[in-house]
Amino acid sequence: MGLKETLETFKADNAKGIRKFNVRIEDNGAMSFKVSMGEKPHVVFTGSPPGLGGEDKGPSPLLLTLGVIGACIGTVIKFWAQIMDIKIDNIDISMRGNINLCGIFGIGDHKAAFTDLKPIVRITTSEDKAKIDELLKNVEEHCPAFFLIRDANPIEWDVKLKSS
Repeated sequence: MGLKETLETFKADNAKGIRKFNVRIEDNGAMSFKVSMGEKPHVVFTGSPPGLGGEDKGPSPLLLTLGVIGACIGTVIKFWAQIMDIKIDNIDISMRGNINLCGIFGIGDHKAAFTDLKPIVRITTSEDKAKIDELLKNVEEHCPAFFLIRDANPIEWDVKLKSS
């Protein structure tokens, strides 16, 4: 079943859109974890740098968080581009964010949360800016990762279009 058929199925019966996601996190020693996701499963190993008690066995959960947000943005851009019949030749996304690690240690009144989140999105397309603006509005309104973080911190987009 393709994307548009899935969309029509969900429109006809919203209950068919409900999905359960399963993730298992197992201790991998030295501030590292094995994260198994989905039925296949897909596996990622996380780690912490030596200054935070780890041995740098993998990306930190904080880096993975930025990666997940960026990947979700890219996926939802492609998703909505298909729905809206917008041709995208290429997407390149960088994620930036700040965190004061004092919040993890309970120092001061710092929150252990990202601030100044900025998805830097480069889209290569032959479409006009108005169509891309409409596309990005749909992404901002419907990207699941945004709902996890947007209410706590504003997100500042940096979008550049390249002609294809």
